[in-house]
Order: sequence, then structure tokens, then C-alpha cells
Amino acid sequence: VPNFSFSTASLAPSGSLHLTQQISQFLLTVLSTSGCVDLTDLCVEAGLSVWVLYIDLLCLDNSGTLMDTCVTAMTSALETLTLPRVNVDQETKQIEVSRTERSKLNLNSKPSSSTVVTFSSPDNISSPFLLSDPTEEEEQLSNSQVTVVTVEEDVCHLVNPGGDLLTPTILQQAVNLAFQRKSVCDKV
Repeated sequence: VPNFSFSTASLAPSGSLHLTQQISQFLLTVLSTSGCVDLTDLCVEAGLSVWVLYIDLLCLDNSGTLMDTCVTAMTSALETLTLPRVNVDQETKQIEVSRTERSKLNLNSKPSSSTVVTFSSPDNISSPFLLSDPTEEEEQLSNSQVTVVTVEEDVCHLVNPGGDLLTPTILQQAVNLAFQRKSVCDKV
């Protein structure tokens, strides 16, 4: 259950309630489409109990690419998560949670998010300039924005929240930039 919020009202941009809901829903979609967590791994006892993971993300400073940062933070949190070992008494169905034994959550994939913005080209209107990993100011000045979430060699989610109409060629260029950025980040 991902939940995104801003740390203070002064940090939140106008329309931030809608933005926080939008980012929380985006993260939930990324979790489900990426196959990052197998929900059966959270099952303690079928039909009786499951683990519920709350992923609370708090924005301390918005310098741009907020959704990319949230995907990275969420994935990092899941990678380091350990759950207590649980024993279920089969007769009484009582659950006993260990205070000392823990095990890591198995991640099936590691989603990567990359935001690209477009700017009009004065020379060719049908061929805008693309900029990957924009700052907040660049995002505000851009004509359109697209966030591409990838897993391995696949696109698992794409968000284009408005702005100029993006042609299939421009979308493909944004996807290519996302894969290039993922490749560089994987090497680091």
C-alpha cells in the first residue's frame, strides 16, 4: 500500500492533494505491473492471514523527477525489507511472531523509472527536443512530459499526464532514453 505525501504545506505545489493521490496510484500500478512483489510471498496462512506492507514516502525536497525518485525509494525500501518469521499453530490457528528470526522479502524484479520532457523546436515543430531527468523548473517549462517504467527489457508502465500530443516516434525515443538511463544506472 504505497502512500506519498509532502513533508510540509509550504513544499507542496498547488493542487498537491491531487498530485499526492496521483503519485500514490502510480506507485501501486508500478508494483502490480512490474511483478516486483509476488503477493503469495506475503501470505502467512492461506485464508487466515497475510502481511500488509505500507510504503510511506515523504517528499522532503522536490527538485524534479518526483515519480522517478519515488520508484527508486520504494524499490530500495522493498529490497531492504525483512519480515519476522511466523509460526501458525495448526490446531488453534494462533499466530506466533518471532522477535529474533527475520527473512528478506523476495523481489522478482526491480522497476526503473525515467522521466523525459519535450520542448518545442523552433526549426521543426514536429520534432521537439527531448530532455531526460529534468529539474523541477525544466518540468514546469516543458511542453509535455512522459514517465517510462521499465523492468528488464520491457516497459511495464508509461504515464503521459498531458501537454503536447506525443507521436509514436517521440514516445519510442522516450522509451529508448529510459532504457539507456537504466543501463547506465545499473552499471553504477
